[in-house]
Amino acid sequence: MSSATSTTSNKPMKNGRGFLKFKVQGAISWTPLEDSIDRVGYNVSDLVFAWRIMFTQRSRDNTAVCAVTYSQTQYQGAKFENQKGQILVSFIVKQAPDIKFSGDKANEAINLPLAKLCSSFVQVQILLDWADFKPKPTTIHACRRQLVHLTSGNITNDPATDEGMFVTQTMAVSLAESTAQEKLVGTEKGSIRTSRWKNRVLVQFWPKSDLDRGNDLDTGSQKYGTSYIINSTTAFPADEAKAHKMRGAEGNIWQMAIVDHIPGLDAPIVGLLQNSFKDEKDLEEYVDRMDDNVQLEPVFNDLLGGHSRSALNTFADHMDSFAAEASGFSSANVKQKTMPMKGMFLTGMPYVDQENRPLRARLPVPQNRQARLNASQLEAVNKAFRHKVSLVWGPAATGKSETLSRLSDEILLDPKERVLVTAPRHVAVDSIMDRCTSIWYERHGRGSFLPFVRLYSHSQIVAHWASDHPALRNPAHIDNVRVALAKRAGGYNGFRQGREQLKFSGEFVSEDSARDFSKDCAALDASIRVKARVVFCTTAASRNHLLRWETAKPASALESKPDYQTWEPTTNIVDEAACANPLEILLPLVTFDSIERLVLGGDHQQLPPFLISQEAIDTWDKTLFEQLIRKGYPCTMLNVQYRTHDDLAEANGHIVYGDRLEAYHKTSNPRPALQKLFEYLPLHVRDGSRQYDLTSYLNFINVAHGHEQGPDKGSKCNLEEISTIEAVVRGFLDAGFQPKQIAVETGYLLQFDRFQKHFANLERQEPTRGWSRVKLVTFNTVQGAEYDIVIFSLVKTMGTRGFVNEKRRANVATSRAREAQYYVGSWPFWTSQQHSGNKTLDQILYRCRDTCGSKSKTGDRPAFLVNEGRSAPTPATAVPRLPSIVHPHLTRQSIKKQEAPEGSATQAEIAEVKALRARKEADYAKAKADVLTWVKAEHERIKREAAAKIAAIELQDEEDKAEVEAKLRSMNHGQF
Repeated sequence: MSSATSTTSNKPMKNGRGFLKFKVQGAISWTPLEDSIDRVGYNVSDLVFAWRIMFTQRSRDNTAVCAVTYSQTQYQGAKFENQKGQILVSFIVKQAPDIKFSGDKANEAINLPLAKLCSSFVQVQILLDWADFKPKPTTIHACRRQLVHLTSGNITNDPATDEGMFVTQTMAVSLAESTAQEKLVGTEKGSIRTSRWKNRVLVQFWPKSDLDRGNDLDTGSQKYGTSYIINSTTAFPADEAKAHKMRGAEGNIWQMAIVDHIPGLDAPIVGLLQNSFKDEKDLEEYVDRMDDNVQLEPVFNDLLGGHSRSALNTFADHMDSFAAEASGFSSANVKQKTMPMKGMFLTGMPYVDQENRPLRARLPVPQNRQARLNASQLEAVNKAFRHKVSLVWGPAATGKSETLSRLSDEILLDPKERVLVTAPRHVAVDSIMDRCTSIWYERHGRGSFLPFVRLYSHSQIVAHWASDHPALRNPAHIDNVRVALAKRAGGYNGFRQGREQLKFSGEFVSEDSARDFSKDCAALDASIRVKARVVFCTTAASRNHLLRWETAKPASALESKPDYQTWEPTTNIVDEAACANPLEILLPLVTFDSIERLVLGGDHQQLPPFLISQEAIDTWDKTLFEQLIRKGYPCTMLNVQYRTHDDLAEANGHIVYGDRLEAYHKTSNPRPALQKLFEYLPLHVRDGSRQYDLTSYLNFINVAHGHEQGPDKGSKCNLEEISTIEAVVRGFLDAGFQPKQIAVETGYLLQFDRFQKHFANLERQEPTRGWSRVKLVTFNTVQGAEYDIVIFSLVKTMGTRGFVNEKRRANVATSRAREAQYYVGSWPFWTSQQHSGNKTLDQILYRCRDTCGSKSKTGDRPAFLVNEGRSAPTPATAVPRLPSIVHPHLTRQSIKKQEAPEGSATQAEIAEVKALRARKEADYAKAKADVLTWVKAEHERIKREAAAKIAAIELQDEEDKAEVEAKLRSMNHGQF
């Protein structure tokens, strides 16, 4: 609460600017300093200091009462002034007052305007009739009073207040972050090739290495949908005679919009040229061009930053107009916002329990649907029903998205409810939308009407058309919704024709076409707003024109703000809220006054928001999600983990979550992939002359000879680890695992780049092995993904641990595996105690060493650490073992000897032995088939290696021959 002590001499202004006036019924009580004071001539000034001043307000039905009390220690500077038979008593607020709620509905008193306003009082004035000063000690007098709340101008402009501190600091941080992000996406250098796509020019751009920027933030996925200006002297020369017009700009500017991008230096960025061409011949001149010396200058579009700062200004206006919003408490009657935004966003405001009105839908969740949720998930859903703000803390693979999707489905039981589902990133929005769609069809049938809309901007829709993006296959895609609605309604020819023109050439054939398209889209969107019950979008898109549209333009040039109308969601569900900065969560709340329920889902122990500037990192590193948990907002931790079996998950759950997670899958009851792995353990893999024996599903492979490389302040790589990981992956492929089951993970972009190039070479040499289908990931982009086998390249061998050891990143990096996790690095380095800072990964590794295999079916405790050993000159992988089909004590002869008349006791034993033998024979047949497959694969491998060596020798012979011929030519030239 605000406790500003600065005095103010602001005089009340007639228009109420800078202060707030209220006429209320209340009570004042006081006790004189001394009983012996002459009741006729007492010192009013001294008496004021002895007052205990209390303001009260009742709800209109008198069922809720708010009492605000200032004791002697909570105010100062009290004085009085005689004004024509009335006395004006004033004082400066020194400390926040005491607030009490009472009445039959005391829990609703928090919403009374007096409760909201009193925390921001700086100076208070009370105008009383002189008769009220008649000395009646310890007696409470009812009176009419006028209360004046003075501030130093607008409260958000006063840095001494919590409101002012939040607005000023957050605005500065947002601007600093936008500036830093603009610098990050600096000029890209590389080569381009052009081709034709329908009536457009398609540009493929291969960037050169940009790993010298000194960071390992994988921003590849952030490029989608952005635009670049192309500086090329060959493919797109600056020819003023051909001043091609670009959409939205005049002059000779070559610009492309990104329609597809796969992170990695070997994959091109694909874009469509935005420029218009005069005719077919003119377009063909720019097809099949190339340039190896190109620069792309990003057209920085800070959509989120701009919307966020706009939301912050709206928040400030809301804070400044708290008094005017107090319907029934002042002469003004302005609609109040229902969400407790001060308590959420202001650091000094504690949480006050606010139970929301119960959902009109049935409570609790019906019994027939409870079976689909575990106990903690059900608790999270029911808690969201009861409170205005609730949090779902979902560690990795605990079903957070499933819980939020089920919550949305339950809310939709009430036909009056509408839900806005947002997330910071597209991948999170798409994930929860897919689950919500499946649940809807599960309940209503596949052919039922789907009242969902997935929002995209116009430029994103055009990019989807150009790349045939998978998002177009979802019926909730805004383009698909418009098409379906236009088809059912008939007409809308402007939309149909304009859409075809945009899909074919990227532009309209005329201004009339563009106007008709926009007009029909507006009409379609108006219908969609009525029919849509759930809208999915990123937080930046929550001000999309479908959700917030202009109803009236400014009446004059002096009026800068038009009038807007908004869609009216009642519930806002935010997934991955722990990855969002405070403004991303604030944005929908200030945009939609109708929101009365906020549900935040996330895990503050996983990746934080994507922040660049130091100001943002210092201010927002502790996310709003974490702050609300610490304030005491209703939070449910989902405690059943569905990804990893219990032994593999033990170390991570102990170090990061304090043993509060329970694994649904048990190591003692393995799934098929783990059963298959057990058949091949120990797995012998050979890296050159070194051999590593993998004894478990959880090992640390100690690459003692490895060393990191890279610039002092840049990214790092470790080529020895790449070689060892190739051998490990090859071993799993030889064992029959599919490439898509295996992921290689690292934290460094330079190592990631080296992996890409190395595996691309392997794919060319061995196209049938599937090296290109082995997943290569960085843990900055892997949150939410999972794989059967994960191999983690640690890279570092000297200096500090780096950002890999930061708690949240270490948590994400070590929780992706379903069945097996292998760490590859320098064991002495990662277990050394001679370093300071974060030690999360160190602690996880020690825990793995101490508990590995403790929950396995056999109870074995295989060694966690795997050191290298010298391998014999044998094939790269060990021959699969053949199981013995003969039980040592149950031979055929012993079975015959035990035969007895049917029905005797020994007959059952003989049947059991025969069944056991049949199973053994089946295992033997399977193992024999595996051996034959392995022999065939080895034969093919040896043939390929021999062919490669022969080709290398022939190539070397040709190079030597060419060199000799060149020398002979030079000698002959010298003779002439």
